[in-house]
Amino acid sequence: MHGPERRRLPGQEDHDPLRFPPRSVLLVRHGLQPLLATTLSALLGQGPGSAATSLLMGAYGALWVLPAHVVSLLINTLWYAELAELTIAAGQRQALVRRAERLGEGLSARRSPIKARIPDPMTLISESVYRILLLCSISLQTFVLDLLPVIGRATSAALMAWLYALYSFDYKWAAHGIPLITRVSFFETHWAYFAGFGLLPILPVLLTSFFIGSAVVGVAFPLFIILAADANPKARQAEVQQAHGPAQLSPLRVFAPASWMTNAALRSVGGGMRAATRMLSRRWTPRRAEHGESRRPAPTREPAG
Repeated sequence: MHGPERRRLPGQEDHDPLRFPPRSVLLVRHGLQPLLATTLSALLGQGPGSAATSLLMGAYGALWVLPAHVVSLLINTLWYAELAELTIAAGQRQALVRRAERLGEGLSARRSPIKARIPDPMTLISESVYRILLLCSISLQTFVLDLLPVIGRATSAALMAWLYALYSFDYKWAAHGIPLITRVSFFETHWAYFAGFGLLPILPVLLTSFFIGSAVVGVAFPLFIILAADANPKARQAEVQQAHGPAQLSPLRVFAPASWMTNAALRSVGGGMRAATRMLSRRWTPRRAEHGESRRPAPTREPAG
């Protein structure tokens, strides 16, 4: 009797786009760029040659490296979701086996199917949209903070660590049906734990260039998803309090600016959609009258509240 067929993760083919090493970036940065700078400086002079080299390297980054980076992020997202699903399912199976052994249940109980929590479709869609906008807002915030003098690099690194930690744990929380607002509140309550968890994934980005560090993190990040699926921050906090006393840090709203940006974007989009709907309704009503159709009275606005 053959065992269950192993599921193949997206990106596990022979030519895995997720494991694409940044060889082209390294070759251009350490090979072509110095050669190009030397050649252009000899032909055009030191100042114009340096400016021409910077312009060509900027075009290379914008037209090749950045699109490849975005595509790899999209592919990685699919792979991470599949990996998180398999990891969580394996953890649930182990929990069922331990429960069956503890209660002395039979083999049929050990093989009982895992019941997945299926949220309301509209809730799932709205939370997914809000989650994507929130992550984009946090990423934009890290970029802006990195431009600030003196404290910019440190604050950007801290926010990036929290971003990677949230990204690691969010798969697990979403699979258990935890609302997004509860996830963010729990994260901001245990911000010190998540800062330490997210520090290790961002080290390649801090020690190398952005694109090379992101490529290294993209390959190693599945390990942190697996660690997050098995982690328990609340239990760890209880252990620390039992060993060192009941001291507890106050919640830190690390995502408050990003949440404000996300809510503002949603309000602006919602207002634009309502304005477009009103404009289309005004243009549509005379056309109905021209064709001899009765004009329906406009619906009354419901009272606020």
